[in-house]
Amino acid sequence: MKAVAISLLVLVLIFLVNMVGIFVSPTYKIKIQEIIGTRTTTAAWTTPVVMNDINKGEVAKLQETIDQLTIGLNALSGSGGIRPAGVAFVTGSGTTSTGVVNSNVVAGVPLPVEKPKPKEYLLGIPLQAKLMPDVFVKKVDNKGIFDIKIYSNLDYTTYRDEKNKLNIYAFADSYSVILANLKLASNVYTVKETDSFFEASFFLNSTNTKDTTIRFVTSIEGKAYGFEVSKLFYPRLKKLLTFK
Repeated sequence: MKAVAISLLVLVLIFLVNMVGIFVSPTYKIKIQEIIGTRTTTAAWTTPVVMNDINKGEVAKLQETIDQLTIGLNALSGSGGIRPAGVAFVTGSGTTSTGVVNSNVVAGVPLPVEKPKPKEYLLGIPLQAKLMPDVFVKKVDNKGIFDIKIYSNLDYTTYRDEKNKLNIYAFADSYSVILANLKLASNVYTVKETDSFFEASFFLNSTNTKDTTIRFVTSIEGKAYGFEVSKLFYPRLKKLLTFK
């Protein structure tokens, strides 16, 4: 809507400037003088018409209107309503940028800050080599570590193999940090450490006795990974992971 209003103001401004040009042009003065001279002769006017006074009055009115339009346009431009392309501006985060700026930006209102895309933590080559060709995973949305959604401070990427109903969590933090955090979920899982895999490992035994999912975290060449798998596929997964 602002863009439409500004366009209309510019058109009116152009029209008024043209009108002023017409009023002050010599050709227009001559035409007016001819008309007034004819009317003075036919009507026997005794009071001469002063062209300068007529022009001054009309021009003053037009100038006042132009000044008001100019003030309005300057106000819009100064408030951030109009910003040309390629001009540096400050974002909500305090950084500067250049480019085509949204014409609806208003001074004093911070620009929306885009949320950074979550970093992707890849599965290491040693792990992938052991899982293939039995397991093929793809990255999916993070929905909580082992269905626990309280760990907003832990960075990770979730991978899933739909065929084998397997979830793998690639953690940004070390094994010890993951262990310390998951020990806090004692009302949901019981932590049991073991040496069944490569390095340090621990299982998360659900407090729900009817749960048929096996969950564990292990360290593979210094990187921590979490696994969530059905009991049916667990024997095969364990064989793949422990194979040397």
